[in-house]
Amino acid sequence: MKLQHRIVSKDFLLNLLLVLSMLLPLTLLLARHPFDGLYGQDPYAYYTYATGPLRDSLLQRQPIPSFFWPPGYPLFVALTTFVVGIRPLAGQIVSLIAGMSVPIFTMLLAKEVGGVDKHRMIPILAGGLVAFTPQLWQSSVVVMADTTGLAAATMGVWVLARYGKQPEGNFKWLGLAVIGVAYAVLSRWAYALTAIPCGVYTLWVLRQTPRRIAFPHLIGAAALAGGILSPVIVPALSVYLSPAPQTASFAGDLEVYHWNPLNAFQREFETGDGFLRYALPNGVYYAAVPAHRYFFTPLLAWLILPGLWAFVREGSPVRWLLILGWAGMVYGFHAGAPWQNFRFTLAYLPPLAVVTAAGWGELIGRVPRLGRWGLGGVVVLGLGWMAFGGWTLTESFIIRKEAELDTVATVQQQLPADAQVITFGLTLTFQHYTPLETHEIFSLDSERLAGLVASGKPTYLFLELDSIETQWVGRAPSENYHWLRDEVGLSEIGTVGMRGLTAENEHIFTLFEVATP
Repeated sequence: MKLQHRIVSKDFLLNLLLVLSMLLPLTLLLARHPFDGLYGQDPYAYYTYATGPLRDSLLQRQPIPSFFWPPGYPLFVALTTFVVGIRPLAGQIVSLIAGMSVPIFTMLLAKEVGGVDKHRMIPILAGGLVAFTPQLWQSSVVVMADTTGLAAATMGVWVLARYGKQPEGNFKWLGLAVIGVAYAVLSRWAYALTAIPCGVYTLWVLRQTPRRIAFPHLIGAAALAGGILSPVIVPALSVYLSPAPQTASFAGDLEVYHWNPLNAFQREFETGDGFLRYALPNGVYYAAVPAHRYFFTPLLAWLILPGLWAFVREGSPVRWLLILGWAGMVYGFHAGAPWQNFRFTLAYLPPLAVVTAAGWGELIGRVPRLGRWGLGGVVVLGLGWMAFGGWTLTESFIIRKEAELDTVATVQQQLPADAQVITFGLTLTFQHYTPLETHEIFSLDSERLAGLVASGKPTYLFLELDSIETQWVGRAPSENYHWLRDEVGLSEIGTVGMRGLTAENEHIFTLFEVATP
């Protein structure tokens, strides 16, 4: 009894340590730089949907209303507003709790897939790598679905690995796994990639199980997954069966993604976000991410290589499918998609952390005592570098939001109260933090622009011209700017500099007054 109590106490302390390693620095950062978690475009959309249509539907006990992305994360945000009120803090609470749970689930996953027999520190290191990952810190303070989907997926894979050890009579573990992975998909479509190796592993486990147990488990798992995913499956089926062309609810991402394996060798793309040019081909970019200073850093990323060798050599289905399969599916998809976005790499963070920790465990038993001290020192320095990166990345991100607010306030001070602003990139910031009537230039055409100009209100245009004339050339933002300049007339008032993610990366916006008819 005392031994069991000590084990429970030790596990509790480890979990607490992982939580505090994220909670304390993030709390200090938010105390130093007040931040509401809203930035760019997507967080505003999540927040508006969660606190508006979705919350109203819950109060009225109506079906979940349509949205661009899956509703898993907004559902948690809407429920949280009943506790903390309608404010962005509700979304941040959901993101932070989910983010802090990912290291714990990763540590538990590492225990299940093996490695403890080689060194008891392997699961702890796996959890620590996740807890100190800079991108996870930043994603845990914003109103976005990333950490919710990641936490649900990691929990699901962990309990699925546990189920695989003793499937007979343990449907509860399979049920929890289905709940986790299905809710991850309900939060972000990207985790459908994780569901594929999970499904294959489940079928492999059930094949080793007596039919009298395997068949009910399979039917139960399918029914549970279908029930959780019904909010997105039912609208998709209705669109598929409808004779008229429609857009499926919650499937906006699926309509804009165009996957091609050859994209892994490309670095220039034409997308819905305009013309994109990157420094590296997609395949190289996503393969090199673990060595980035905002991921595992070069000090620790190299440990993936001995970890991969150990996993491939031992040939365990749980390692091949749930760890390598998870990471491989996510890598393959993003390498073939026409975007490079660092936050997308969170989707394969847990399996890479497990492999990296396994690589350390593979080496620690093969080197002399001095080498073990050296490896330990590398880990400490690497984790310290990651923590520093987490602080600088998150702080610079928040400072960027402060710069957006300063920019919007500067423009507001120069305009009359009845002015209308046409802008791009900062549209939602204007709409959320100022009373100015604001219009998104991407969504307009010459006819609607003419209507705005003819309305009689003082009209102003606020754009980052460098982006308009490069990334968006030939598309609505650029075409509309040229129409206003050439057909209506623009008078430049001045420029406003806005800090980017680094002090050197400054964005120059130009404020124009649009000529009146």
